[in-house]
Amino acid sequence: MQISDVHIYDRSSIEDFRGTNAKLFDESILEGKKEFSLIECLYIYSKKNVLRGIHYQERFPQSRIVVPISGELLCIVVDIRKESKTFGVVDLVQIDCKKGLYVPSGMALGTLALLDSSFMCMIGENGFYPEYSRGIFWDDDSLGINWPDSVDKSAIIISEKDKTWPTIDTINIRKNENEK
Repeated sequence: MQISDVHIYDRSSIEDFRGTNAKLFDESILEGKKEFSLIECLYIYSKKNVLRGIHYQERFPQSRIVVPISGELLCIVVDIRKESKTFGVVDLVQIDCKKGLYVPSGMALGTLALLDSSFMCMIGENGFYPEYSRGIFWDDDSLGINWPDSVDKSAIIISEKDKTWPTIDTINIRKNENEK
């Protein structure tokens, strides 16, 4: 990973003839990270090739934990901290139901479903405030996203809103995350 604060973790699980018992979240994954206050947990279903994002919250930014329940996801993480050495850097992280991904505040996040019936939980801090919801254009050339060969960009399914987000060069990011 190029962005130091983002990390993948192994999810603990127990499997037997009845099925699987797996943890969605355990605070030990945040060891050495900033304090994380669980505020919301979303359950999200996506068909294959659905891209959600690349989103961030302009005010009250959210750290997030992405936990696939089934299927596989390609997570697109963009560092949008203007003061960071890795501002504008993109990490592509592929995870399945045996992994989770911690994404700290100050990052924009997108998820691409790589398989049909991809279910995930998105655990977040700071509630979702639609009036502060923002995004970056998913195929912004200046980000230089190196899409894997397995991703057919012409097959990507994306919302009308996500098609209209600006490029990273034109977004207005405030230095003080909580200013009005």
